[in-house]
Amino acid sequence: MIVKGIDHLHLHAEDCFAQAALLSDAYGFTLTARTAPEAPHQAAFLTQGRIRLLISSAPHGPARDFVARHGDGVADIALSVDDAAHAFRTLTARGAEPVSAPVRLPGGTVARIRAFGDVTHSLIERDDPTDPLPPTEHTLHPTTDTHPTTPLLHTVDHLAICLPHGHLATTADHYRHALGFDVTYEEYVTVGGQAMDSKVVQDPAGHLVLTLIEPDPRREAGQIDRFLTDHGGPGVQHIAFRTDDIAHAADTLRSGGVDFLATPHTYYDTLEQRVGPLHPPLDTEALRSRSLLADQDRWGRLFQIFTRSTHPRRTLFFELIQRDRAKTFGSGNIRALYEAVRRTETPHPAPATTGGA
Repeated sequence: MIVKGIDHLHLHAEDCFAQAALLSDAYGFTLTARTAPEAPHQAAFLTQGRIRLLISSAPHGPARDFVARHGDGVADIALSVDDAAHAFRTLTARGAEPVSAPVRLPGGTVARIRAFGDVTHSLIERDDPTDPLPPTEHTLHPTTDTHPTTPLLHTVDHLAICLPHGHLATTADHYRHALGFDVTYEEYVTVGGQAMDSKVVQDPAGHLVLTLIEPDPRREAGQIDRFLTDHGGPGVQHIAFRTDDIAHAADTLRSGGVDFLATPHTYYDTLEQRVGPLHPPLDTEALRSRSLLADQDRWGRLFQIFTRSTHPRRTLFFELIQRDRAKTFGSGNIRALYEAVRRTETPHPAPATTGGA
């Protein structure tokens, strides 16, 4: 097993400190470290639970080019490995596209391979796995910010990736053959006149889960097509953060200014017929009052809610998800929301998400 999961997610942004302030003030992240004010390339490193986010901005170079092409978004999904040089040799020999050979940085060794589109995978070998800061080209200085006693969000549950039509099978095969991932779930979802195809890939330990989605061009254009147009190609559509108490997390984030997508009230009229009896603290009325969604698979149940994108291109957004043994990603909610909209006299926008399907 070469890939051991996510080390951190690296986002490029027009203003990294504005994004860091939003994540800190509204989402409960702690600004753990940042670059000095006079540094030509700026970066902020944020943590919450086991989630680690690096956000960078630059007047020129790769970060500036990425933002010009795609807007703010995830540019690198950094992977934890024991030996970056060995991982780089092995993965490129299996067919991964090399981006940069292993290089020593303060705190460890880093190599880089292509993921999809302009997104890369850094291969992170840490000198000290307990060091909160990752090896990076940025000189990060620890801050005095303190961590919340109990994090609202504790892990990255999955990343949803939008791909152009025709790229789904080849991308899934790439992860399977080159990186040793497993394809754990496949689904074709139709919603009205739209349709999308999906495959879920994950590392053997199940720490990094990617839901790969492509639109069906034989059907009407939908939100996957819009993302690909607005983002300028394939990319990360949303980051799903796992929580153990989604009602409390949603209430807290909403009070901090997070704008969640609303759910039609008619969605809840048939909810228990679809997923079975619901009980406090997540009964139907508790879900309805918060616009929380529920879905059932053969393993268990999940609850989720999606934020409205704050980015100018309306691309990247976030999901909160709580799992009660469920292993899928809420695709039943896509159909349920569509039917709820149809039952509503005044159309209500459904979440711009695949539910990971």
